[in-house]
Amino acid sequence: MNTNDFDELSAAALRDYIARHHEKDYLLIDVRQPFEYQRGHIPGARFLPLLDLEASLFSLPAERDLIFYCHTGGRSQAAATLAVEAEVTRGRVFNLAGGMRSWDGAEVAGFPRLQVFDKAADLPALLVKAMNLEKGAWRFYSDLKGRFSGAPLAEVFGRLADTEVLHARLIYPHWSGSQEKALSFDSLFDRLTGDVLEGGQELSAALAAVMMETEAPCLRLLELAMAMEVAAFDLYRTMAERGTETARTVFLSLAQAEKAHIRTLIDGLGHCPA
Repeated sequence: MNTNDFDELSAAALRDYIARHHEKDYLLIDVRQPFEYQRGHIPGARFLPLLDLEASLFSLPAERDLIFYCHTGGRSQAAATLAVEAEVTRGRVFNLAGGMRSWDGAEVAGFPRLQVFDKAADLPALLVKAMNLEKGAWRFYSDLKGRFSGAPLAEVFGRLADTEVLHARLIYPHWSGSQEKALSFDSLFDRLTGDVLEGGQELSAALAAVMMETEAPCLRLLELAMAMEVAAFDLYRTMAERGTETARTVFLSLAQAEKAHIRTLIDGLGHCPA
């Protein structure tokens, strides 16, 4: 592949894509759980649950475009990220934005979404955004650790929460070194809102909204978590091209760590009730 990124398709754009392309040119892949696929899926989609995807990546066609989708887009973003990194196809990789909700014409505005980061911003601004993203992830996983207390996922979320603070600490020296009167890490981290959702939606309100979903709230939470990790992965790769050689090493290491988080969350799908 000639690119390190996947492309987002709206439901309308996907319908247009399908109308204009021969079946041999692309593969549509549903990465949801079996019960979700059985209740309804896009015609012609291959069913490949996200839990099984990584072991099956190199069985995917190398000459065709790959189009991933899930319920709202978070799990399929993770799938697209893995496919791009593994360079499994010489074609393009796509994600259906909004997932089956969008395809079915359902409202997706109520489901929490992440900010779109301005990658053209100066490096100090990106560094603060990155630390704020880590603060948001820390708040997110800390909350989930409490919500799933006593369950296997609680340990997973606790471990992820601790790692997000470590990531922020790794970013901090590259920000403070460019500021004449920099705050200490603890002071800066305390001031960061950790609110990385579009429209200024409070993270706790977003979590509550997801938990109130009548179908599979555990899957929806993991889907949102994967979207956060994909956003961080993408941001760190961008920052790696913008800083010093030392900063590049740090940010590429952080990007690699975010991929590990994505895999941890994929494994967590096995703990969600069917």
